[in-house]
Amino acid sequence: METAELKDPDDDLDNPDNADLTAAAVCAFLRSKGLNVTKTRLHVLALLSEFDRPVSGETLFRHIIKKRESMSKATIYRTLVEFEKAGVVSRQWVAGLTGARAAYVSLQKPRGETFHQIVCRDCERRHALADDGVLERIRQALREEAALGSRPQPLTIYYLCTGCAGRNPLVGMEAPN
Repeated sequence: METAELKDPDDDLDNPDNADLTAAAVCAFLRSKGLNVTKTRLHVLALLSEFDRPVSGETLFRHIIKKRESMSKATIYRTLVEFEKAGVVSRQWVAGLTGARAAYVSLQKPRGETFHQIVCRDCERRHALADDGVLERIRQALREEAALGSRPQPLTIYYLCTGCAGRNPLVGMEAPN
């Protein structure tokens, strides 16, 4: 997996065919969130935008090391915490071998869409949700029922896939009274 290339701000910014994040767009995005633009923030944001799933700080650290960049793990985690406070990323808890661990997902993908997914509880198979009509109905119901705000947030729905449901004999059984 390669890091999304950040282009020079003087490059062709008006080209609609340019799907890559431009340096100017990333800088403007960070500033709009009240964050100063730093090399660390640019690298972390570029890496996060590549993943279509929540990613741990450890995974980001390994990818940065592979690129021979000099950045400590603590710096990456501090950046992720700053991003979470500013609304750039969302922290989710994912199951691991030693218990739940924090994983982060960018709230805005390069083209402005918010990340949504469904995840199997057993095998952790993930599928991106792309149907805007269904998502909008879910968001509307959440706003009405739970008095949630309208700011875009990532939506993760947990389920049991058919493969795992077939292997689990307890699926569909009612709890004893």
